[in-house]
Amino acid sequence: MFTLDRSAAPPPWITGAFALLLLAVATWPSVAETTVEYDFFLVEAFDPNYDLREVILRDINESAMVTGTATRNGFYAGFVWTEPTDKVIIPMIWPQGINNLNQIVSDGQIYDFDSGATTSVPPAGAWPVPRLQAINDNGIAVGFSECACSNSDRTLQDALVWDAQGGSRTIAVPYAKELLRINNANVAVGNIRGGTSAGTEGFVYDVDTGAHVRISDFMPPYLNGRAPSELTDVSETGVVTGRGWDGDVRRGVTWSEADGITFLPAIPGGLLDRVFPQGINAAGTVVGFADRTLHNPRAFVWNAQNGMRNLNDLVSAPPNFILDWAIKVNDRGWIIGIGHYGPGWGTSRGFVLRPIGETAGAGEAALAPAVAELSVLRNPVADRLVARIAVPGGGPARLSVFDVAGREVARMLDEEISAGEHTVTWSPSATQPAGVYYIRLTAAGGHRSERFVLLH
Repeated sequence: MFTLDRSAAPPPWITGAFALLLLAVATWPSVAETTVEYDFFLVEAFDPNYDLREVILRDINESAMVTGTATRNGFYAGFVWTEPTDKVIIPMIWPQGINNLNQIVSDGQIYDFDSGATTSVPPAGAWPVPRLQAINDNGIAVGFSECACSNSDRTLQDALVWDAQGGSRTIAVPYAKELLRINNANVAVGNIRGGTSAGTEGFVYDVDTGAHVRISDFMPPYLNGRAPSELTDVSETGVVTGRGWDGDVRRGVTWSEADGITFLPAIPGGLLDRVFPQGINAAGTVVGFADRTLHNPRAFVWNAQNGMRNLNDLVSAPPNFILDWAIKVNDRGWIIGIGHYGPGWGTSRGFVLRPIGETAGAGEAALAPAVAELSVLRNPVADRLVARIAVPGGGPARLSVFDVAGREVARMLDEEISAGEHTVTWSPSATQPAGVYYIRLTAAGGHRSERFVLLH
């Protein structure tokens, strides 16, 4: 939530045609120079012998489930990837964001991977085509509605918010063109184009209160006017990342209410004004891509402890494989991105990086430690749901049940509780439909969710 009351959308991190041909002229780092910090997983297309096979990855949740699109039989197919299953086709071609309930957004749809249920989301405002970009664990989806036309400058569109209670709606931020990401505190980031903005201005938006902050307010003026800025992601701790004006050049930044603006350095041997952050996690780790020379990108990882590092130096990848772009990082430190086989041009492949020592089943242990535990004691549920919660400190807590469309069907708890363990129960009515549901705990500044099946 914001305390600032400032007046102010992606750009999707990449726009344009999906086909991606990447040029690279740099040599692959030698094994002797590499300190391996990540396990490397290559995500290939469905047709390994297709010359124009391509893969692009979009998002990763805390269970290390990844969304993406790949060529298949000469066309494109959307999928989710996990380490145990590899790629599993889903009924959407261009999946975007995924939450920790395994709900996936794409264009005007929300797809529940566990149940197979699909929810249609209409556009908002004057434009007819919805483009959802992300969804949080509260079932709030964000994105934009755009024209059914060429929109290369991304101005023929308006920011969009959707939830089951309020439906699709625009936001009261002048010239807000998109919302790209949203965390579980219902804080989203987006971009403004038009008005008094110098091209693009990033903003942070509180869905619950409507308050927003324009990041350009914290930057030096540009040509005696407002500084250009652009935001791409927001962490669970409310830190945002993107690009902004430092008084001389546009460069990578992070911003938070507590710490203000931090400008990121260049990738080793690279260009200061060609750093493009794409994702940030709760630990403050930023990933993205940065040019060593113009249009010669390398995937990077940055944090305050280790500084800016080239991800190619931290993995043991297949011979001649170059990690071009890092796209997202989850709170466990897993990184997704795209690369190609060099040293010349090549079509895109996906990669997933797992920190050495991490495992695919450890997701819950790495979630916000402020909320210690949430568990459903008997699952499936026949006549009574029994949930156990444990919090490290006293304070307000809310425990709710949601259906697969994100509608709240029961409020099990909404009060001050003491530190320690508590057991909470819910007895659904006989008319409550059987099926998949989610229970969600919000307490001590953190969030936890669990899936359960209701039987009748």
